[in-house]
Formats: sequence, structure tokens, C-alpha cells
Amino acid sequence: SSEYSFGFSTIYVWFLYYLMLFTVIHLIIERLGIMSYFSRIKLGKNWFLTSIVILTIIIICTLAFWGENSLFGDYHWNPNLLSFGGFLSFYLFGIFLANQKEALTNIKNHGLFFVILGTVSFIIYSVQGLIELNQVGNAMKFNWIIMISSGLSSVFFAIGFMGLALNYYTKSNKYISYISRS
Repeated sequence: SSEYSFGFSTIYVWFLYYLMLFTVIHLIIERLGIMSYFSRIKLGKNWFLTSIVILTIIIICTLAFWGENSLFGDYHWNPNLLSFGGFLSFYLFGIFLANQKEALTNIKNHGLFFVILGTVSFIIYSVQGLIELNQVGNAMKFNWIIMISSGLSSVFFAIGFMGLALNYYTKSNKYISYISRS
């Protein structure tokens, strides 16, 4: 399509393209010595909850400034800054968690709880989308409830499924082994 640079787009590999750019950014900030700040960040006694709240606020603010209901990839070689920034927030959150001693334990212990929260948020997102579709005829039109529930479900599902994977995938289980091999 002529809307993309050189007639190419990242339509099928946009996530890998973003990941490659995140890795380049990560290597640059590692070289500049900025990464050491991630291990020094102290958010107090409730750092786990605080970090989740901060990530959620970043995602919701990104969506609000972007005027979109959901975070999605941009297929251009030079992606939309807000799309890129929203996904970069998850990447940086992962780096932050990797530098926290008890992060994996907290995620593992609360995985199911976050999946439940993600499911509730996703149901609200879906129901509000259907209401918007029936009333306005366009579920993609910006809507605060859709946008907030989308942001919440993204964060909760990301943490929840990571927790479930840590809880069940790291144990020897014949069903999990079968699924992973197929």
C-alpha cells in the first residue's frame, strides 16, 4: 500500500519489530548506565501494588492522549509514539520486575487473582463495546469506560498469565508437558 514507507509495512510482524526496537533502546540505556536506576527504585512496603498502579496509570494516560480505546500495534516503520510508548511501558515494567527480589514470588502467588480481575475488566470492556455498537453503531469510537477497562484488562491479564505460567509451567506436569510439546 502507498500509505506505508517504500510500500512495506510491519503488518504481520509489528510485535517483533517493536521488540527489536525495545531491545535496541534497552542496549542503549544499558550502555549509558541508566539501567542501574531500575534496581535502585524503591516504592516502599507495597511496591508490588504501587508498581501495578503506576503501569496502569501510564497505559490509561497513553490511551487517553491517543484517543484510542485499546492499545494496538502500528504497522508503520516509524510507529505512532503513543502505541510504541504503551507497549514500551510493559517492557520497562518487566525490566523493573526483573530487578526486584520477590517480584516473581508475588506474581506467582497472585496470578489467579489477576486473571480474575482481567476477566472482569474484559467483560466490562466487551459489554460496553456492545452497548456502544448498538447505540452509536461504532464500537471503535472513543469511550472512557471501554478505554479504562481495556487498559485494566491488559495489565491484569499480563501479570495474571505470567503468574499462572510461573505457578504451573515451572512444575513437572504431564499435561503441561504434552501441551508444550504439541
